[in-house]
Amino acid sequence: MIVTPMLAAFPAALFLQAPAQAAGCGMFANRPYAIASTDEVAGNGGRSNCTTSTNVRVQLKWERPLQPDPVIAQSSGTYKNVTLNPTTNCRAGSQTYFTKTIVSSGDLDGDRRTIRGVNC
Repeated sequence: MIVTPMLAAFPAALFLQAPAQAAGCGMFANRPYAIASTDEVAGNGGRSNCTTSTNVRVQLKWERPLQPDPVIAQSSGTYKNVTLNPTTNCRAGSQTYFTKTIVSSGDLDGDRRTIRGVNC
């Protein structure tokens, strides 16, 4: 009778797994807001409660119905946990903006907000 060690019954991948992210690791994309004193619009997004670093990109986008939504401001870098705040000048008239957060595991669009330009 041949006896094999118990260790051989487990796949090698079981012992080579990377440490898991914290259970609460997530990303966020908040509603844009106006900065009246400088006539700017800003958004913020990022990730929190994470244990490993990844590339994080936060975009402030201008919503244009039936057309592509252009990126009007962007911030990015490699972080574990971060809040990024892309900011740009308000556009004339009432415009709708939203924040988008992008990481390797996916992306998230925040709520839309209509902001009026010229002293937002």
